[in-house]
Amino acid sequence: MDSRLHSLIVDYLAAVARAVNLLKEGGIAMPESNLAWACNGLPHKGILPGGVPYFKHGYGCGVEFETGLVDFDFGQSGETNGFDFWRLACFAGDRLSQYTFTSKEDLRECFQSTVESGAFVSSTYMLHYLRK
Repeated sequence: MDSRLHSLIVDYLAAVARAVNLLKEGGIAMPESNLAWACNGLPHKGILPGGVPYFKHGYGCGVEFETGLVDFDFGQSGETNGFDFWRLACFAGDRLSQYTFTSKEDLRECFQSTVESGAFVSSTYMLHYLRK
């Protein structure tokens, strides 16, 4: 896998883990599935410990850290280690050059070629996972 993409994915997943920990600290139970999350009755907006805002949407959640937004979806069994091109691009935002991508299109091409190479485990939904 391209080292730039791997670095971005590792940073994204670390931010997701941080967001999940804040959700738990805020008393929000982690779901058994993405459907359970969608139907859990949690307010669509709220504030997590440390004054960090979150917004719930469909199968996922966005958490707005001072360093930027991390948006993730829960997997079919409640996993939080999935990603897709859109989430990675949003997470990187104007920091794409930090990962030495020249543009979103550069990232898209790299991501797509990695998907096509079979380097990711792909779900039946839109998420991908790193192979172990």
